[in-house]
Amino acid sequence: MRWSTPSSDSSEASASPASISFRSRLVAPPIPRTAYPPAESRGAGPRACPDPRSAPAGGGQGRAPGAGTLGSVDASGRPAGSARRAFLLASAVLALLLSVASAGGYGAYLWVQARLSERPIPTRDPGTGQEEIGGPCVRRACNYLLLGSDSRAGLSPEEQERFGSPGTVGGERADTIILVHVDPSRGRAVVLHFPRDLWVRIPGMGWGKINGAFEGGVRGGGAARVARTVRELTGLRINHVLYVDLAGFEGLVDALGGVRMCVDRPMEDPLAGLHLPRAGCYTFDGSQALAFVRARHVAGDCIPDFARIARQQQFLRAVLAKLLSPSQIMRLPELVPAVAGNIRKDPGLGIPEMLALARELQRASAGDADFRAVP
Repeated sequence: MRWSTPSSDSSEASASPASISFRSRLVAPPIPRTAYPPAESRGAGPRACPDPRSAPAGGGQGRAPGAGTLGSVDASGRPAGSARRAFLLASAVLALLLSVASAGGYGAYLWVQARLSERPIPTRDPGTGQEEIGGPCVRRACNYLLLGSDSRAGLSPEEQERFGSPGTVGGERADTIILVHVDPSRGRAVVLHFPRDLWVRIPGMGWGKINGAFEGGVRGGGAARVARTVRELTGLRINHVLYVDLAGFEGLVDALGGVRMCVDRPMEDPLAGLHLPRAGCYTFDGSQALAFVRARHVAGDCIPDFARIARQQQFLRAVLAKLLSPSQIMRLPELVPAVAGNIRKDPGLGIPEMLALARELQRASAGDADFRAVP
């Protein structure tokens, strides 16, 4: 990714998915030493930092067909994945809901639209009162913001304990911030992940970690504040927002009857509740899947955030493979209520726009997208 300062006549309409530029103030201030570990603490050598490119990209010998496999990256060495459960859940839920809307006729179309419109995301910045989400796409090029929070709402005390929380964790922070830039004329989406610990200037709040922009949650205008923060970093206005929470991710996996995944080494992360004592294949239920995609402290990971991104891309492929299998397609009517209540959108995001986004996310899950992560 090229880091440059846009010229004074730059505009949203001229933004290209091949070279999204960032305003210079993103990197101008000093980043606190605690924001990122020093290079020597990130691991070195094949034992401390195994090369994820050595892991097979597919099912491999001894793996169940359709099972996810750990550790894919692209030829340049970037992680071949999106990030966090927002991308995973949004992809799978959109595929599910839109399959129902497409196959069930006009009545199903209206039902899905109404179900997703019950709790719209507020679009005004709570500090300024200005609309920060919405507006027409420029020459069919749209910017989607995918958000997932660390809210424990909807989780039982036992589930909170499994996820490393001694009790109910108050407040909400954006555990996932992903910008998806879709330009049909170029035939390739850009999926840009913002690490939650990225140190930025948050409008109305000052310097802090970017996940703090979600303060107040969806109801408190947090999504609009994140949208403004991302706009000031990238120069791109956010046209639409999708939001999911922990309970939504867990509910989807449980509704599918579990998802089969294969790992090439034991994995432990007590903070995330992950316990995989040996290499091999597992069928994850919702809580196990959530622990797997949340894990950031797994021994052997070179750079934790990027290692997690690579794992999550493989998990996404496994979820979509199961979701689109004949046995699950027959269960679409019963699956929809289990997951539709755990995804929220802005008022302007209708079924046609969701169809376009779903196509791009499904293409991205197959590797046909430009995945980037802000360092």
